[in-house]
Amino acid sequence: MKSDQEDMDPLRLKEWFAKPYSVTVTTILLFFLVLYRTWLYIVNWLESVLVNGLTSGDVTFIKALTFILVLLIANMVYMVLSKQVGLLRTVEDQEKKL
Repeated sequence: MKSDQEDMDPLRLKEWFAKPYSVTVTTILLFFLVLYRTWLYIVNWLESVLVNGLTSGDVTFIKALTFILVLLIANMVYMVLSKQVGLLRTVEDQEKKL
């Protein structure tokens, strides 16, 4: 019979990310599976723009790409700030306990 822990985490993500090499391996896999292909697509598009000039479809693509980049940056800022706030709260709680 499965434990409650296995029911809550069928992919065993908590177990995977508890390993010291998990973040590095996950980042490399994500890069090769998603980011590398995206980078190749953007490089090929940029090359065609430099050779042929901009079209109206290119402007739309630039808008979408910059929106995605802004979302990614906002997400990174949120993660850093939330981690910082969490750490500050932990320190404050520990100081109160002392």
